[in-house]
Amino acid sequence: MKPFVLKILTPERTAFDGAVERLTVTDTKGLVSVLSGHAPMVSMLAPGPLQIVLPGGAMGRGMAAGGILHVTRKETAVLIDSFEWEEDSKDMPRSGNSET
Repeated sequence: MKPFVLKILTPERTAFDGAVERLTVTDTKGLVSVLSGHAPMVSMLAPGPLQIVLPGGAMGRGMAAGGILHVTRKETAVLIDSFEWEEDSKDMPRSGNSET
């Protein structure tokens, strides 16, 4: 799959900024998955799980508070009140250059 740029932003920090192959979040109507080339959209997010798949297949999971999903042709942003990686995802790179 072709990767796209994803930013996961909270008021306190950038939880992730890098390339992913897939993003799955919970909006007010259920689960939404975003792949490269997704149509531009804005959606209200409900509290719930967030999952990313990195190029190469590594997966990261976390819990997100409510917020906004903003998909453009250039990048995708998840703007949320708070976000915590699950224990098995604590070592996920937080940026495209693998810094935490």
